[in-house]
Amino acid sequence: MIAEFACMRMCDPRLDDSNEALAARIAQLEDRLALMEIGGVTLPSANTPKTENSPAAETEKYVRETAEKDVPVSASEMSQEMEFDPLPDVSEFMEKLGQIDKQSQSFLSDAEILVSADGKQVRIHTANAFSLMMLSKDAAKNAIARAMALCRITSGQAEILVRETKKAPTGYAVDSELY
Repeated sequence: MIAEFACMRMCDPRLDDSNEALAARIAQLEDRLALMEIGGVTLPSANTPKTENSPAAETEKYVRETAEKDVPVSASEMSQEMEFDPLPDVSEFMEKLGQIDKQSQSFLSDAEILVSADGKQVRIHTANAFSLMMLSKDAAKNAIARAMALCRITSGQAEILVRETKKAPTGYAVDSELY
């Protein structure tokens, strides 16, 4: 019986009564409260049903949506539409995103993040097609928006746009006469 309770406490962080665990749960509650105060950010509830899609269906949906609206463009073409500034210090944002969704954090490590002047739109430029696919998912966009709002980078629920940019491969000598 004691071993069963020990296993349960190890598997469920809510049952851990150490100071570190309590501090982590308080920080999580503070983040949720901050998101609710900002407004516009939806928090998943315990009763929210999760839909499972097969990987083939998700890939097909992604390809269809990308073909319809997301055409790879250069970063300069995208920034001409509206005034965007690069995120100057990404360390706090990346730390908060890592607490929310480590997977999205890893896919953003080599991306360029631009924020609109009014803080309502975020553009993420990545040259990696797989990162593009993973960051284009609603769960990743929601995690990014939550982390941005918690760091006070954006005001409320920002629109997250993920685009593929064409970059020259690094580490290769480029012959200027060819280009």
